[in-house]
Amino acid sequence: MKRFTPAHEEESAINLTPMLDVVFIMLIFFVVTASFLKEAGLPVALPAGGFALPDDVESITVVVEADRSFRVNGRVVTRGNLLPYLYALRGQNPEAGFGVVVARDSKVDDLVTAADAGRAIGFDTIPITRFQ
Repeated sequence: MKRFTPAHEEESAINLTPMLDVVFIMLIFFVVTASFLKEAGLPVALPAGGFALPDDVESITVVVEADRSFRVNGRVVTRGNLLPYLYALRGQNPEAGFGVVVARDSKVDDLVTAADAGRAIGFDTIPITRFQ
């Protein structure tokens, strides 16, 4: 048997159209605003043929190895001792240049660590090159 419903009691349905309109407007808003966001990054100056300093000027060269170690002017330095050692070298020769040499299979965070250390000791432009 069919149940009798009075005429004044209609089944109500939820209208989803306004909610979909709001969702699409929010989607468009987020897509448009996301394209205007400027992501901060590490500015890198990559010289065409590597970097070369004159022979009469000493330089501080940090070599980032593939095994996650650092060599500063031929001496192996741990990640924790990198910045203090660079401060000491910069104090001994304030006129020295600075550069980073990166091994082929090294990690990006090691490169960033070396570049940040160079910025911390006062260099604005840091030439970065890789082993050939």
